[in-house]
Amino acid sequence: MKNKLVFPLIVFVIAITFCGAAIACNEQSGTSLSASVSASAHYQIEYGWAIDKTVTPDTFNLNKTDTGTSQYTVSVTKDEGNKTAWIEGYVTVKNDGDVATQGLSIKVNLAKSGTVIASTDVDTSEYSVLAPGETHRYYYRMNIPAEDIHSGSDYKVTSDVTITNHSGHLGTPFGSSPCDTTNLPEPTLINDKIHVADSNGESWTFNESGFKTYNRIFSYKGNPTDVYANTATIQETGQSADATVTVNWKNDDPPNDPPVIDDPPNDPPVSDDPSNNTLNINALILSPVANAIVVNSGNSANNNAAASVIRSSNINIQKQVHVKKVIKKHKKKKHR
Repeated sequence: MKNKLVFPLIVFVIAITFCGAAIACNEQSGTSLSASVSASAHYQIEYGWAIDKTVTPDTFNLNKTDTGTSQYTVSVTKDEGNKTAWIEGYVTVKNDGDVATQGLSIKVNLAKSGTVIASTDVDTSEYSVLAPGETHRYYYRMNIPAEDIHSGSDYKVTSDVTITNHSGHLGTPFGSSPCDTTNLPEPTLINDKIHVADSNGESWTFNESGFKTYNRIFSYKGNPTDVYANTATIQETGQSADATVTVNWKNDDPPNDPPVIDDPPNDPPVSDDPSNNTLNINALILSPVANAIVVNSGNSANNNAAASVIRSSNINIQKQVHVKKVIKKHKKKKHR
């Protein structure tokens, strides 16, 4: 009787033991993964520019027949450039087991000459669980610190890929650490050279800081005031600078002065009556000039002048006497 009871009990114990072992084995097996990483290095220097435009003189006040000349100066300044270098690539992860991944995490480390100089956590939020046998690529990018940027140097990228349900490490982050090495090339230069276009029709190319000048002549266009605004623009960046010239035109027409009238001398009118056309002998003889000459006749020069005046007076007297005789004859004929 005892033997019959012992045997089933032994079988039950053995079954429970094997079943528990199987469950524990399944829990410890979890899943596994494999991973790889790619790395590509990039290096660029981007130059910044400033532009300025001036004009001298910028104001004129001119006559309509005049012209004005101004000198424009377009200046550009180039900075030392902004250096940027980075490593980018993909971390590829595959679930090699029979269970979906749990707690997937990816971290990328960048090392130069054996020293880690940068690290970044890769975003896995959009695809955080890999089904059994599934593969996915995760993008990453890391900037190289400015002090560690050296063309021609090698940089090593190591990707730490872990899950929390890896076989044999349940509950603990565990996985794979693939790596890749890349070399930093010579920099790509951005805006190392620029082209400047001026609305006045000029254009130039600049490799370094510098300036260009040109002249423009302004002439009368029929307006009282002309305003000339123009712009110089860096075609690569869109930066611009303006300069303006104002020209005021003066009214240089001759003044509207009243016309000059050449009035005839106010000579006494000549009468048709011969009796009125007589010479005033007394006025002639008694004129101040004649008197002055006569008074100063003690001087020989004055005596000569006085004699000249007297001779002129005698001639006028004779003419007067002759006119009177003619008048008398005319009156006698009239009376007859």
